[in-house]
Amino acid sequence: MRNKDEILPNQGSYELIQKFNSNFDTQEKMEARDKRVQAIVKQLNDGSPIPPVNVRDLKQVLEATRRMNADMPPDPNRRFGLGAYAAYGVEAAAGPPEELFPISWRYQLLSSLLERGVLNDYKHGEELDEKVLAVAATMPCDNTDLTETMLPILLAKSPPEHAAKTKEAMLAGGYNPEKPNIDSKFLSLLLRNPESAD
Repeated sequence: MRNKDEILPNQGSYELIQKFNSNFDTQEKMEARDKRVQAIVKQLNDGSPIPPVNVRDLKQVLEATRRMNADMPPDPNRRFGLGAYAAYGVEAAAGPPEELFPISWRYQLLSSLLERGVLNDYKHGEELDEKVLAVAATMPCDNTDLTETMLPILLAKSPPEHAAKTKEAMLAGGYNPEKPNIDSKFLSLLLRNPESAD
């Protein structure tokens, strides 16, 4: 764990925090933002594709999450809010939800693939090949892909009898939750995607 002086936000982070806070400084702004967030989530749930994002933004979220986890080890009872991401220098955290949510969803997809070991061949210590970030930022994907990549993790955390029944029902329906389609889709895109630049 870092000492207190190492985790204090720098001047750029303070500016992002102020920008972030300005999104919520009036009731009207909060209500308008809430409506925009609801619309974005509805679009995702209705099957709209997750828009591509800038590799740089995805990388900022990945690096900020690593730093936060190093500073404050993960705890299942704690979640990091947008203000924390702004404090760790994630520019999109202070931006509009139309930009932030796709970055967040694509980060969740990437994080799940990493947690399940699907991308181990593309990791070098904590560093990822750039093409992994490029594919995660731009590949065609939607809520089904996002759900698929998180399903094995959710089943592993579920009570064993519930997980077994769910797996059995899914296998009977022709879907193997142990081998999500998104895994092969992502790996196939990596193989076709030459080294990418930001």
